[in-house]
Amino acid sequence: MYWLSMGFDAVISPAGCLPAVPHKLSSELPTLNSHFMVYNILDFPAGVLPVRLVQAEDIKEDKAPRTAARDRMSEFMRLAQIGSVGLPVGVQVAALPNRDELCLQVMETIERSIGFNDLQLAFLF
Repeated sequence: MYWLSMGFDAVISPAGCLPAVPHKLSSELPTLNSHFMVYNILDFPAGVLPVRLVQAEDIKEDKAPRTAARDRMSEFMRLAQIGSVGLPVGVQVAALPNRDELCLQVMETIERSIGFNDLQLAFLF
């Protein structure tokens, strides 16, 4: 397995390409979150934690030319970003099977290093 040959203890990856998607759009964008299922299917422990909030400058209008095949997906992605300023953006941490404690330890290390919860609580009040 490639993971073992590289000597990885855990893998940290983006949690998603968009922040939380409104419920009414989630059925239109199933492939955007399909990477969450891989670790579940393989029985790898995994978790997602917030690392920052969406800022206004993070939302950019897609100016690429649209094609018929891309138009529907692009439009739903554009709609999903409306009103997303202030939503959390996260990372996903995964470890090998039966290494749940390691996965949680990496997540805790990230959480303590970034201090997301401390910063966000101050922001909310």
